[in-house]
Amino acid sequence: MIGVIEGQQREKGGPSERNDRLLAVAVSSHTHSNIHKTRDLNPMLLDELEHFLINYHVDDGKKFKVLGSKGPGDAAKLLRKSERRHR
Repeated sequence: MIGVIEGQQREKGGPSERNDRLLAVAVSSHTHSNIHKTRDLNPMLLDELEHFLINYHVDDGKKFKVLGSKGPGDAAKLLRKSERRHR
């Protein structure tokens, strides 16, 4: 995992809820092996990923708002928290 895009999502007329997205790069990637954290990404690529998430949810009648992005440590904490919640 290289990081997380933090997001908030809301269905039309409904309450907002967090919908963070973990970002990862395959260990065996030949083209992205130099990427270890979100700061290693080209800023334009990170911007494209954020816009993809916003537009992806429009088709479902949902609004996705990007709150920010964080690195691998925060992504790992988020994953552990999610694992504990689902046990």
